[in-house]
Amino acid sequence: MVRVISAEGVGSTSLLLALARAAESRRPDRLFTDPYAAEFAAAAPVVPDLPMEAGARRTALADYLAVRTRFFDDSLVEAANFGCRQVVQLGAGLDTRAFRLDWPPGTTVYEVDQPAVLEFKEAVLARCGAMPRSGRMVVPADLTGEWVAALLDAGFDPAERVVWAAEGVLYYLTPEDGDRVMVALGERTAAGSRFVVEHITREVVGSATLSGVRSELVRRRAEWRSFVDDPVAWLRRHGWHVRLFTPNELLAASGRQPEGEGAEARATGWLAVCER
Repeated sequence: MVRVISAEGVGSTSLLLALARAAESRRPDRLFTDPYAAEFAAAAPVVPDLPMEAGARRTALADYLAVRTRFFDDSLVEAANFGCRQVVQLGAGLDTRAFRLDWPPGTTVYEVDQPAVLEFKEAVLARCGAMPRSGRMVVPADLTGEWVAALLDAGFDPAERVVWAAEGVLYYLTPEDGDRVMVALGERTAAGSRFVVEHITREVVGSATLSGVRSELVRRRAEWRSFVDDPVAWLRRHGWHVRLFTPNELLAASGRQPEGEGAEARATGWLAVCER
């Protein structure tokens, strides 16, 4: 029997994102296909389908999540083709990039997340008979704990190039915990490596568009705890050269630019591809 993820805590957000990926995968104009997202949803039927928003707000949120997924997909595969054959997903959740993307030979995807999330994920993938398209190492660890030791034990080599991925995760950490993660990355990143990251700004606090999201996350005890208003300065301070993107740019490039209320949501966060 598959152990279901708790409906509370940060781990519960991985189910909501799986539901969003399943919905995107059904669209005729989909930006990606995740064949396992619906399997995760079916294994946890108690979680309602994107309960946080409705109407135009719901559409804007779903479009952003789809565009964000595609941005990380493309950026990580590009980095692997560039020579970063170690892919480390921080807070990997129920993402299945190791199974659904075309990785160059010799790539290993390390999935770091809370043990309960990864236990659920492994059970569902095993039931589906899923086979990864890269090397894959599951790293059960909390980013507020001894995750670096667990990653090293799984075979990660700090002397080799890596692409780190922080998608929808850093803002669930306190500023202090977030900085500790950033320092840990810097100390274990070889020259020529990359970092693909997303974060939010303090403007999200006053956003009417995202008010339902914030309320639902607080109810689930998974509230946003940190903000980065000057991403270039923050990333440079941690030793990264930065290419910054706004959600607006990515939405427009993907043909998903929302109107009305959705425009406000696009000012509350940023994404970046960084190099060292």
